[in-house]
Amino acid sequence: MNIKKNIQNYENEQANYFFHLTEKYQQKFGLKITPGTIGHNDETDAFRHALMEAYYSLKYGGLSAKLIGDYHEKEGSDNGQPHYEKNMDLWNNAVGRETALELKKKLKGFDDYYSFDEKIDMLAIMIRDKIRKGELITDPLNDPRDFETSIHNGRIFTYEEIGQMSKKDFRYNEPDIDKQLNLKKIMTEAQAKNAVLNGNLIYIEPYTRRDGTSVCGHYRSLPE
Repeated sequence: MNIKKNIQNYENEQANYFFHLTEKYQQKFGLKITPGTIGHNDETDAFRHALMEAYYSLKYGGLSAKLIGDYHEKEGSDNGQPHYEKNMDLWNNAVGRETALELKKKLKGFDDYYSFDEKIDMLAIMIRDKIRKGELITDPLNDPRDFETSIHNGRIFTYEEIGQMSKKDFRYNEPDIDKQLNLKKIMTEAQAKNAVLNGNLIYIEPYTRRDGTSVCGHYRSLPE
């Protein structure tokens, strides 16, 4: 059986589990939910995607989780899913994987002290807190953050690029820049070019999306 079929079958088996799991936490945390839905383009939707990817990351590793999440979003796009919904899901999926990585670091050396269900509870609380801090996209129609050019997708800003930003652009990118600063990943243009030559970064040439949006050239880290 090919990889695509394996992922599809696994997704179908897990769908109900994650809806029920999210429903439990939605009631516990008071997550906002769009009336008349089971959670669509709202806090519950964001929570479900992040928790699902965190769960997969914890159980199978980040790469496997990303393959499952990306496949799901590709299927959605192929079936007419709007770009803003795909952007929201990819963003929240990435935050979920990052949350799992954060938990692994916190539990380093004490991992065996906790059951898998206890770890899921920890992840749920961490994701709830990220929603409260505004780190997830919960309203895709009114949230301008773009996954494709964000640090969640490996986006790397250089000192020169930051210095040339307008006040508007800086405010827009400030959360990503702050996160990159915390990770100590900001470098000069010369260092970035050298990293590309060494195979540690890639450079994305300027391009235009299908909707006509222009995307400037930028550096991106390699997938972990």
